[in-house]
Amino acid sequence: MTQMRAFFRVDASLEIGLGHIHRCLAIAVALSNEGVNCSFISRNLEGFPKDLIKSKGINLELISIPDLSSKNNNDPINFAESEWSYDATATKNIIKNACDFLIVDHYQIDHLWEKELKDFTKQIVVIDDLANRKHDCDFLIDQNLGTSIDDYKNLVSKHTKLFIGPKYALLRPEFKKYREYSLKRRQNASVKNILISLGGTDKSNFIEKILSSLKRIQTKKFSKIDVVLGRGNNRMDHLKEVYKDLPFVINFYENLNNIAEKMSESDLIIGAGGISSWERCSLGIPSIIFALAENQRKGASALEKEKCSILINKDEGFDGDLVTAFNYYSNKSNLTKSINQCKNICDGNGVENIIKAIFV
Repeated sequence: MTQMRAFFRVDASLEIGLGHIHRCLAIAVALSNEGVNCSFISRNLEGFPKDLIKSKGINLELISIPDLSSKNNNDPINFAESEWSYDATATKNIIKNACDFLIVDHYQIDHLWEKELKDFTKQIVVIDDLANRKHDCDFLIDQNLGTSIDDYKNLVSKHTKLFIGPKYALLRPEFKKYREYSLKRRQNASVKNILISLGGTDKSNFIEKILSSLKRIQTKKFSKIDVVLGRGNNRMDHLKEVYKDLPFVINFYENLNNIAEKMSESDLIIGAGGISSWERCSLGIPSIIFALAENQRKGASALEKEKCSILINKDEGFDGDLVTAFNYYSNKSNLTKSINQCKNICDGNGVENIIKAIFV
C-alpha cells in the first residue's frame, strides 16, 4: 500500500507568532503516528522554529518568495497583490505528484491560491479563525468560540465540510494528558499560584509591562508567580534582575518542553488570546487575558462573555483593571464558576475529532 502524504503550508515568525505552527504540528504528529508522511512548506522568516519542527520528526521544505510589493510596509506577513501566485508555484514544485492532503494555515492565502493547487492534492483542508475571505477547499476548521457556520456561508462552497468551535481546538496531546490532574486540583479552588505566558514571541515585550504593573500593585495575595518565556524572548536575565524584589516568589522558565504540566500547577493564568485560550480551557484554568493581535479579539471577547476569562485593554494603563480582576477571582464562587465554564468549552480532544472526521 502506498504511504499517504500530507503537506502543510504554514508560516511563523517573530511577527506572525507560533500559533499556526503549533496547531499544524498537533495534526502532523497525530497523522505521523498513523503512518502518514507529513511535510511542512514554509518561508524561512525571522524566528521560524526549524528545530522544533524537525524535533517532531516532520519534514521541512523552505521556500523563498520574492518581495513584489511596491510599498514598504515593513510587514513580513503580508503577500503583495500578485505574490500569492509565486507562493502557489513554489508549493506545486515541492508537492510535484498529487498528495493526499494539503493543509493550509495562513491568513494571506485564499481561494485563488487554493484553486491553483486543486490538481496537486486529493483534498484541501483549511485552518482559519478570521472568516474574512473566500476559500476553495474540501474541509475548513475554525476552532474559535463565538464563530458559527453562518459566518462562512458566503465564503465556501456548499460542498465544504465545516468544523466550527473549540470542540475542534487543535491542541498537543499533553493537554489531554494533564486535563484530569488539572481539574482534580481545582476542587478546592483558590488563587495562590499565578502563571504568566504570552506564547512564543512576545515581540512587544508585554511580559515586562505586566510585571511592572504587578510591581506597582505590590499585592501580597500570591504564593508565587511563574513566568514562561517563549522561543522569541531572550530577556530572561534582564527580567530576573529588574523584578527580583517583588513581594512574592517569582520563577522564570524558557522554552518549556511540557507547558501543560506547568499550566496545570497554576491557579490563574495571565496570557494572550489565540490557541493558548483553548489550552487553558482544556485544563479548566481561568485567566486574565490581553488581545495582543486583532485576530484574537473576537475569541477573547467570547471567552469573557462565557465567564472563562477577564479581558483587559492592553493599550492603556491596566493596574486598576488587574486589581479588579484579581479581586473577582478571589471570590471562591466566581473562581469555581469560571473553572466549570472553561472545562466545558474544550476537552482537549479536538485533534482526535478532526483525525476521525477528515483523515481516517
